[in-house]
Amino acid sequence: MIASAASTANERQLATPLPPLVVRERIAGSGLTTDDPIADIPPPDHNLRMLPRALKRLFSRSKPTTAQDLLEAGRDVEPQDRDLSLLIPIILPVELLGTDWPGPIVRIGQLPFCVAWAIRGEMNTFFYVSHRDAEYWDKAEVDWQTLAFRNLVAMAQEQPASGYKDDDEGRPFVQVLLHADAIGPSRLLVPHLFDDVLGEGYDVAIPEQTCAIAYRKNLSAEQAADIDAMVNGCFKHGTEPMSAERYPASAFWDVVSAPTHV
Repeated sequence: MIASAASTANERQLATPLPPLVVRERIAGSGLTTDDPIADIPPPDHNLRMLPRALKRLFSRSKPTTAQDLLEAGRDVEPQDRDLSLLIPIILPVELLGTDWPGPIVRIGQLPFCVAWAIRGEMNTFFYVSHRDAEYWDKAEVDWQTLAFRNLVAMAQEQPASGYKDDDEGRPFVQVLLHADAIGPSRLLVPHLFDDVLGEGYDVAIPEQTCAIAYRKNLSAEQAADIDAMVNGCFKHGTEPMSAERYPASAFWDVVSAPTHV
């Protein structure tokens, strides 16, 4: 999303201001750590059960615009002028497949999610790829989907997760994807991203359009309760809820051009 491509009004409509991460370095007693700051942290006697209330305060973004709004916002930029180094795949709700979406969009297997592509802009704005853009790049023999995935892999390698929580032995059992770039969930498209941290066969959830959770298979009852609080809190109180269901991480790996490992 190139700044000159949209009017000020459209930029405001498309902006996705980052909700601060639900925890700072430690939410009192929860042990969930992060490199991202947050304002209005609960007092020390609160624990992870306060997550839903925190999310309710934090997710204050505007509702997404229509497909036509997205197309109009980027119509002044010619395909050859778009910066493909900013092109990325974005995970969206599957319901958009039934709408007049302005560009390429594909379902992720049988999951309630789909993938579209967009150019990142300032202040977390996104100009989605139109059919006209895709046709131009295809004719020019530009493998734009592969470029988009490479851009995503680079972002995922630089910051795989925005937060995590350790078990009693100091090993992370959950990774939180609520990034400053507002596309944390897209990182789930990268195969085996958390194998080294969570072990092979980890599970994931996307309860909100800008928030995803990855966690290891074998959890204690207390750890499972923590995961439930995170997922259900995001889903219930997020501005753009997606799904409270849990899925194998591998279910997201067959959508875009992807290496076997990052």
